Amino acid sequence: MLADVLDGPVRPRLEIVESNAELRNELARALTSLGFEVVAVADASVPGCPDERARYALRVIDLAAPGATGWLDEPSSADRCLFLAGEAMDPRALSARVGLELDVLVKPFSIQRLEARLLRRIHADREPSRLRVDPLLQTRDPRLARTLARAWRIARQDCPVSIEGELGTGRRALARAIHAASPRAGEILICVESSALAGPSGDSLEQALARLVSSAGRGTLLIVEPESLPERVQAALQ
Repeated sequence: MLADVLDGPVRPRLEIVESNAELRNELARALTSLGFEVVAVADASVPGCPDERARYALRVIDLAAPGATGWLDEPSSADRCLFLAGEAMDPRALSARVGLELDVLVKPFSIQRLEARLLRRIHADREPSRLRVDPLLQTRDPRLARTLARAWRIARQDCPVSIEGELGTGRRALARAIHAASPRAGEILICVESSALAGPSGDSLEQALARLVSSAGRGTLLIVEPESLPERVQAALQ
């Protein structure tokens, strides 16, 4: 947990600058859940007053946001920023072009990677002992964004979840994200391939299922492709 590496009740204050509203809200949500105090805006205009520039422990600025390049004009401003860049951008080439050593995180990235980078910048004198794992799934596709928003709501409920999709569309990643966003995040997640359950029969099947459920405890049991299981196994799972 973040509390393991931060002293006292004061939480670092961040400004998130991201022009895409859905991604901006998701970043703010994820970082707030990790214990940061977050202000999220769409415009990166540089404040004229030095005191205003120092209001935040760090600014996380998407280089595609309006006004972002203004933070590259002087070392004192850029030094208080973590910049986000698209895959097509070369951070070293950007640093060489502006003549400054920039801290750049290239998309796509996970929330735990962003958290580690933030903590390393804010607490340069210590190494976090444990980071909360909360995968951040990013998208600019409105349909997928709606799916992720629904998954976030479902994660707060105590109910079975079925995820359908073609091979390679990220079903396991979504399942792990739901687990990480749920009250069970601190418990174990057990992933079982359907082939591992197709072999046992009779009492051995019941015993295998009982062991799985017992091992998962208060965590999450993820069955991969349960529709491919024989009917007797599906019935036993229910």
